[in-house]
Amino acid sequence: MRLALALFLVACDGSHAADAGARADAASADAASADAASADAAISEDASGLDAGTPTGCPDSLHATVCSGVLDPSALGADIPPVPAGLVPGAPGRHFFCTSSDGAWNGRLLVYLVGTYGDPASEHAVPVRACERGFAAIAPMYENRHLVRSVCGDDGPCYERFRAAIVDGAPGAPVPLDVTAASSIRNRVATLLAHLASEPGAPFSTLRDALAAGDFSAVALAGHSQGAGHALYLARDEAAERVVMLAGPSDRLGDGTPTHAAAPWIAALAASPPRTALRLAYIHDDDSFQRVPQVVDNWDLAGVPAERCAHASAGGYPASCRRVHVDADRCGGLAAHLVPILAGWGARCAAGDLHRNEPSWDFLLEAGRAP
Repeated sequence: MRLALALFLVACDGSHAADAGARADAASADAASADAASADAAISEDASGLDAGTPTGCPDSLHATVCSGVLDPSALGADIPPVPAGLVPGAPGRHFFCTSSDGAWNGRLLVYLVGTYGDPASEHAVPVRACERGFAAIAPMYENRHLVRSVCGDDGPCYERFRAAIVDGAPGAPVPLDVTAASSIRNRVATLLAHLASEPGAPFSTLRDALAAGDFSAVALAGHSQGAGHALYLARDEAAERVVMLAGPSDRLGDGTPTHAAAPWIAALAASPPRTALRLAYIHDDDSFQRVPQVVDNWDLAGVPAERCAHASAGGYPASCRRVHVDADRCGGLAAHLVPILAGWGARCAAGDLHRNEPSWDFLLEAGRAP
């Protein structure tokens, strides 16, 4: 199969650190800024020369193990604005996409959403792993420059308006968001799939038609950090094949609230569960960036089954496991927050290959499927 390269989206190569979304859901914007700045140096993948601009085919793939490429979202529609990537705004972020290098397709699509400040062009380890397993995968660049807890604080209804604006382009976005229907995640996904559908031999025309008809049954939704909240918001409204939440969501009322109650849209899931029935999650227990107990309580409200299993580099998780936890290892802040999207890491979350994530990602993408 030959697959065109063109524009691009946010994610991380399996050989690199992962999702820029990791920088998003800090307890304070100042803490987020400090940690994200150091993360830029730690996980940024050199994206120079990645934007091919026009289709060039799979031989020019960005990766040796999959057919992959990047696309400029603005080239897919005049009304789709560019979104600068990075904590210090730089070049516009791009969409990322990939398929299996041998043309085999398992009939499924991974839609992967990076977190705040992320750029799929340089952060796509999870989508690449999915494509190595036969998925088609996309990671759209979207409006991801604002932290939901910084924007909404103690304003409960604001959290849903924030998600609805970014995901659906709904009116009533809280200040300072400025998202139209054309620049929403839904439209960015639709225009990306429409572009990719023109490629002969690729599965994207089938996927484009299914999603246009409202059929998400072959879609695995996944996201990291604030992207996990967008994935859950989509999973609430769409009957996807599964949703995988990595180090999120963190939608809790502002840090000055004694109980840090769940945002109303999350709390409501306890009585009205998401349409996506298969829900899985993964977090590092040292993640002080996200306040692990609050994230876990959000999983409870969203109906993620309670069975927890300790991370294992070799995999071998019990079939009933739905929550992967990395045990405390004296990490903290951004280092632990990034772990769910890193291919490998060392002791105390330092760089290295002491621990591996590929078997965990494989499990989260396959658990619950019929043999």
